[in-house]
Amino acid sequence: MLIQLDEPPSSMKETLQRIQKDNEREYFLSGKVDELIYSEDCTFKDPFVAFKGRQRFVENLANLGALITSYSAKPLDYTVGDDDSV
Repeated sequence: MLIQLDEPPSSMKETLQRIQKDNEREYFLSGKVDELIYSEDCTFKDPFVAFKGRQRFVENLANLGALITSYSAKPLDYTVGDDDSV
């Protein structure tokens, strides 16, 4: 399947493939994120902070990437349910 990175994903399967590629690229620390995986008004939340908006997320990642020069990250798990929940 050819993935068009200049368009949003067309299915849950493609979305998960693109998320996996982002994880392999260690997007959270590199700042190189596939922006179109996320809707423009999504909310990002972790135990320390929450904010709304894809653009803010991308800007925050870019700021982190400028500060962190050595890193390694590994996703532990994500599972797709029968109803396409992850």
